[in-house]
Formats: sequence, C-alpha cells, structure tokens
Amino acid sequence: MFLSLPWAGHIIHLKRIASWFVERPPYEVHFGYFTKEKPDLPEGVHPHAAEEQELTPMFDEMQDAMKDMAMSEAVFGSAPPSMVENGEDFENQGVRVMRFFIRMVLKVKPTVVVADSGFSVGGFLPAICKLYNASFLFVNSPGIKEKWVEDVKAKEEVERAELAQAPTQAPSGLAAEAAKIDFAKVMTGTFDVSTLPPNLQLIAKIPGFDMMKMMQFFMAVMKPDPSRPPRYLYPSSSWMVEDQPINEEYFTGTLLPLPDLVDGEVCLKASALQKVLDNQLYDWLLNEASQDPVVYIAFGTIVKGVREIVDKLFAALDGGRWRVLWSLPTDMHSLLPRDLPSDRWCIRSFVPQKDIFRCERVRCFISHCGANSTIEAMACGVPMVCHPFFMDQYEWARTVRKHLRAGVQVDKFDSGPEAIRLAVTEVLQEPAYRAAAQAVSKRLQAQAVQIADSLGPEMKSKEKLGPGVAVIAGMILALMKGKDVKEVAKLVQQTN
Repeated sequence: MFLSLPWAGHIIHLKRIASWFVERPPYEVHFGYFTKEKPDLPEGVHPHAAEEQELTPMFDEMQDAMKDMAMSEAVFGSAPPSMVENGEDFENQGVRVMRFFIRMVLKVKPTVVVADSGFSVGGFLPAICKLYNASFLFVNSPGIKEKWVEDVKAKEEVERAELAQAPTQAPSGLAAEAAKIDFAKVMTGTFDVSTLPPNLQLIAKIPGFDMMKMMQFFMAVMKPDPSRPPRYLYPSSSWMVEDQPINEEYFTGTLLPLPDLVDGEVCLKASALQKVLDNQLYDWLLNEASQDPVVYIAFGTIVKGVREIVDKLFAALDGGRWRVLWSLPTDMHSLLPRDLPSDRWCIRSFVPQKDIFRCERVRCFISHCGANSTIEAMACGVPMVCHPFFMDQYEWARTVRKHLRAGVQVDKFDSGPEAIRLAVTEVLQEPAYRAAAQAVSKRLQAQAVQIADSLGPEMKSKEKLGPGVAVIAGMILALMKGKDVKEVAKLVQQTN
C-alpha cells in the first residue's frame, strides 16, 4: 500500500513504484491519497480517498507557506504561520491524517506500507504498522538529505532516547490525553467513548478500532520498537551528493526514467528531435540564422506572482550572446515586454523539459534546483545556474556547484541582474562545467546498467521507469519475504 502527500512531485514517485507491481498480477496494489480529486493512477491500482473528516487544509497551507518562503529570508522548512500561531489546530489536523493511516491499514491489511517521508513525523505510521504487523518504508521524494529534516529527525531521536531512559516521564499532546483514560474501564468494556476529547473520539470511532487497540497504538507511539526502525529511501545516487547515508538510510538510484541513448549519446540529432518537439519549438531551437547557445529558464510554480524575479532575470539576459527559452506561467507573460524579438526569446507556458535538454543547443539551465529538474538536467549533461529559494533546493544547488562542479550558484536576494549575467556567461564560456555535467550523465547511465545487471532480468519493468524503481521494488519484496532490505541496498552500493 502506498501513501502519498497530496503534491504532484511526490505522488509521481510512488506511482512509478506502484506501476512496477501492477505489471505483476500476484501483487495487490493500493494507493491512499489526500486530494479531493483522484490522482491519475496506473490501471490496476486500488485507489483509496480520504474521507471528508480526514481531509485537512494542512497540506495546502504548507505549500502556500513554501511559496511565501520563495522571497523571504527563510531557507529551510518551517510550519505555516497559522500552525505556528495555533499549535492545537495543527495537532487536530494531524489527527485527521492519523485517522486516515489507521483506517487504511485496517481496511487494506497491507504486508508492506510505502509512504512519503513526510508521514514519518510523530511516529504514528510506524506505530500502526507495528500493531497490525505490516512492514514500512519511507520515500524521501527530494532525494537528498535536507538540513531541516535531519534536525527534526535528530530531535525525535533525542526525545525517544529520553523516554527510554525515563519510563515515567509524562507524555505530551495526544499521548497525554490517552494516558488519562481509565484503563480498568477499558478492560471491562465500560469506558464511555463520549468522554474523550473530540480529537481522540475521531480515532476511537474508527470501525474495527476499539479502545484497547487505541491504547496499544499510543503505547507504540510513545515507545517505538527498536527492532523496527524507520527506513528512509532517497531516490538518487549517493555519489551525487555530499551527505552520505547513515543507519537505516539508503540511496536507491533515481526514479526518473533516464534518456535512451542514441548511438551512445544523450543529445538527439535534428531528425529525432523533430519527432518529440512541436514544430514551432523545433524551428525556434534549431534556427539556422543563429548559432548562439540557448539558455533555458524554469522555476516551476515558485515564481508565480513574483514580479521581482521576472524583472531581474529579464534584465540579466536581455541583449546577451545567447537566446532564451523560458517556461513561465501564462498569467506572468504580461510582465515581460510585448516587443521581445522572437528569434532571441521564446516564452512558453509549458516546455517539454526532458526533451529540450537533449538538444545540443541548450547549453545552460537556470533553475530553482528542485530534485526532478536537477536530476533531469544532469542526466542530459546540461550545466546549471542554480537559483535556489528554500529547503532541498539549497542542498541540490550546493551539490551541483560544489560536489559535481557542474554549475554555479546565485543568491535570490544578493545576486542582481549583473551577477546572474556573469554566472550565465561563466557557465557558457567555461567548458569545464559542461564536461562535468556530461560526466554525471555518463555515470548515471552506467550505474543504471549496473543496477539492472545486479538485480537480474526478472526485476526489469515493461514500462520505462527509473533504475531506482526496481531497487525499491526489490526492497519491498525482501520485506514481504521477511528479509532485510540491506541485501538489496548492498547491490546498489556496489554500483557507486
């Protein structure tokens, strides 16, 4: 069973893993989601929507807070302001998510639960999995160890250690409320559920989840089983990043499909590009009147409504010895001059990123450094000007700049138009950046082949999936057989 945060970039990763199992009829695949609209899931997957009382604005508020962080001093993750101001409300919303976990495990009775790592906070999912003897894995969609996440995990580990050393330490939050329950009345079946606080009633009234189970659940939350530690999977390659895995952390290889090589090369010839690009974009990219390199810009939805960024980038790139392809939300096109020369500027609401990266003329990518965009660029050997805004984007930017040496980094505040112009010029004129990016591309391809050979032909998927999909599938199969995931992890480690 898969449980995903209601964000497209996270859902897509778990969908790819689900696709691997759907191809194999003996496996029953379930997917739980928090969106009101059902996500586009592979055929054969059993979808499970959150009930109305389980839906929460928490995830939308978190996304809004992240967008607010784009042009704030914040770098690492923080809770949305409304949650900071009202911790009780945050806890109540968390109870809705907890209810969904419990209800799904009761309904599906999964052998293995694969969840977004965002659901590891608080220890609720491991607790319910222990109660119903299900194994579990957490997938960290950003694919890199984030400072703020590591801080949260370290804090929780300290709290668990303190609880282990002081068994009589008073619990807090929901656990404190649960601790007040009269256990004798629960044992005799005389406890009145209506006397519970509303948030606990939401849990106690789950069909098939009686008061005794709820007590056992909260005990498992307060006292995590050391023999069942959380396992965190990072869908990227450990050699790509600086911070290496420790304890139960494993790098699996990317879940993004790598580009198919043509005559041993990532870049496509004109005839092949013409098959994957629309005519207008193809003609613009391969304009014979200019041999200037193309600078591609894409920041996802982060820049939506942020005029300062658009103004700064335009000032930085206008009149340079390059052409500009810009993926920009439609409602922001009006922020640019109407009389832009069409041979020098191409502004589009959507750009098929993974395809244009394979065009020889695309020589620089200005990006916010989201995990998917970064890996796609590196997989195609395109060097970057890293312009991070928050959270894992800073880790990926540092990795590209310092570890892989495949780009340079600018600052969202301190770098003005001139600094960005110099950064683009440096990436285009210094061959070392493109050479480094191409070396990363070749190493990703080589590792994918090694992983496939190590896992064997039976793990190959009919669908085009990233090399990490089969790795995680192998780990899930190991758990189903009562084995440790370390054996599969070792196979991947040997390919680094």
